[in-house]
Amino acid sequence: MRKIFSGFHGGIVFIPFLLMFTGFYFNPFTVAHAATARTNSISEFNNAIANADPGDTIILTDGRYDTSSTTIRFSANGTAGNEVVITAETPGGVIFTGPKTFADVSGSYQIIHGFHLKDIDTSGNWNTNVIKINNASHNRITNCKFENIGQGGGSTLIGVWYNSPHNRFDHNTWDGNDGVGIETPLRYYEDMRKSTHTKIDHNVFKNHAKDDASEALRLGRGATSGLVKAFMTIEYNLFENWHGDPETFSVKSSNNLIRYNVVRNCNGGMKLRQGDHNVLDGNYYILEDDRALEDYPLAIAIKIKGSDHKVINNYIYRGWHGISLEKADPLPSYRGTVTSKPTSTNQFYLIDANATWTDGSYNKQYVWITSGGGQGKAYYIQDTDAVNKRLYCKVKKGGPDADLLSDGVTSGSAYTINPGDPEVRNLLLANNTIINIARNSIMIKSTSKNCRLINNLAQNVKDSGVYSIFNQSTGAQIFYETNLSNSIGKMKTWIGPGGQPQGIIDGDPKLKFDGRMHRLQAISDNAINKGTPDLNVKLDIEGQPRDPSGQDIGADEYSSQPIVRAMIKEGIGYAGVQWPNST
Repeated sequence: MRKIFSGFHGGIVFIPFLLMFTGFYFNPFTVAHAATARTNSISEFNNAIANADPGDTIILTDGRYDTSSTTIRFSANGTAGNEVVITAETPGGVIFTGPKTFADVSGSYQIIHGFHLKDIDTSGNWNTNVIKINNASHNRITNCKFENIGQGGGSTLIGVWYNSPHNRFDHNTWDGNDGVGIETPLRYYEDMRKSTHTKIDHNVFKNHAKDDASEALRLGRGATSGLVKAFMTIEYNLFENWHGDPETFSVKSSNNLIRYNVVRNCNGGMKLRQGDHNVLDGNYYILEDDRALEDYPLAIAIKIKGSDHKVINNYIYRGWHGISLEKADPLPSYRGTVTSKPTSTNQFYLIDANATWTDGSYNKQYVWITSGGGQGKAYYIQDTDAVNKRLYCKVKKGGPDADLLSDGVTSGSAYTINPGDPEVRNLLLANNTIINIARNSIMIKSTSKNCRLINNLAQNVKDSGVYSIFNQSTGAQIFYETNLSNSIGKMKTWIGPGGQPQGIIDGDPKLKFDGRMHRLQAISDNAINKGTPDLNVKLDIEGQPRDPSGQDIGADEYSSQPIVRAMIKEGIGYAGVQWPNST
């Protein structure tokens, strides 16, 4: 806290201007050092936070606080290693409640710890954030509980907005809420696309009972969020009984790492919906009983769109579909002309799409631009003529379309513009295990191009011959290497053009269920050391090293090495521990 001193020492009065002759100015009336402030009301709490210095601790006395008429403001600024700690007197002892409870986080290097937000009605506040992260960096919200929030309001519990990089959300629990758990909109605006390097780890998202199109996590939103290289890390989270959107969490941005999470008994799955270069590694998708399967019809464990993703080491047990390489949904093509050229990198070509814009149907992230017999994938930001409702595409110079729209392009050059959803291209789908899926284990749509499927293991029992382990549409370009299929009953191994590829091998993997997952055992001769070595997959789902001379097929490597990370069950979510803790 900022301390005020009297200025007296040894009977001598130090007056600031007397020190000016030394060449510097020292003000003894404001000397900052770490302190602890105990507060008993929201106004005291907000004031103490606003006046905190690096290293200070702000404590709010236990109690139930009705915050419906005031906003909680986390506005302190600490430094690395000298964070401002803002905590409840005892973890969970402070309850924020009220019809319209909202909090703003706008500072930096704050640790917000041990609070309980409960029974908050957000009705009438559609598309708002209970906690809004804005112009805030290097903050941490930890060991908090969010319970019974929303009640039909359609709000987001935590939203990460403008100029807010390097924030962490860990060891929290979301329980019985409506609305989205955490959202990082990440639209391609100058300030919002700076909100990168978010880390979401060791949280529990559970008991979302309302089918209201709310994901637990929404990592990007809007037509341009896929442009953003977000560099988020999503790891060691449990999603359980979350019955909102068919996507339990959706990724709509690029360059993210999603690993070691568990999705259990949810009506949705994991979806790479927009963006490129994402990694989905070592995650679990589990439906544990027949009732769960009946309750969530058409649920897909993993959906994929976009380019250059790695989907590796994932374990899928039951569900309607296992992994789906989604079909692009293009709109009609239009002949457009370049109306202006950029003069430097990061500026835009403006292309008149020769089309009339009437609603949001052209609000797409990707365009395919064709010229002179070649085509390339380009990103664009929609731009319209407000008077004539003309549709334009802003194509960025120096972006992924640079080879297509080179410096030789002149104004008036004609291009074919095809707005549409992203196709699946250059995908690595490797060492995944898929067990007892109701329909297709791996479903590949026609627009999937240059994708590599390697060392995947799928086992299924079905009395109908309508579905298959591998189901590929005509037109897809897929390369198969050492995939193991065990189709039992009338379940087919292959439905697709031509005969079954050589890279799909029929055989019994001889799996054993150990109460946690289906594993290889010593007699699994069809899978052990039968895979193709791949340097992209050096470890298995539990962190055990893979044999570089011959990897095992599937997510689990048969190994005598110790398990580094078992499927998470403990050490996650709100735990009621005092600050500081060890994680």
